[in-house]
Amino acid sequence: MYCFIGGNKEFLSLKEFLTSKYKDKITIEGVSDIGVTGNFDVILLNTNPNKLLHSKKQYRQGTCRTDLERSQILKSIDSYLECE
Repeated sequence: MYCFIGGNKEFLSLKEFLTSKYKDKITIEGVSDIGVTGNFDVILLNTNPNKLLHSKKQYRQGTCRTDLERSQILKSIDSYLECE
């Protein structure tokens, strides 16, 4: 499973968190936008269509710093992995 996450230090923090949880079950890639966009998305790839799990800009969510934001992402990933 691949997750795409945008951002810088927030990306590194979430990547470390998710990697510690899922080890080799997921691959995490970061892609930076050109300029300052305010984007911070977590997208579940390998789904049809790709599933947007978290979006700072579109859904007015944060940058996955809180336990609540992270637990929502974990639930979505766990649900996907159970169905796989």
